[in-house]
Amino acid sequence: MNKEKRFGLHLHQDEKTALKKLAQLEGGLSLAATIRRLIRQAAKTAGIWPIKEGKAKNDS
Repeated sequence: MNKEKRFGLHLHQDEKTALKKLAQLEGGLSLAATIRRLIRQAAKTAGIWPIKEGKAKNDS
């Protein structure tokens, strides 16, 4: 996967704890990999994944 831009994320302690537990349940994924997986899952559910070439608008 190509990394395009760094993205900072601030989480409450409870959110970070939940994220760590999710990562452990997924076999020890990194927190970043877990966040990317969650984004892909939500995007698939919303019907917007995979992104079609030329269809993305201003992904800042």
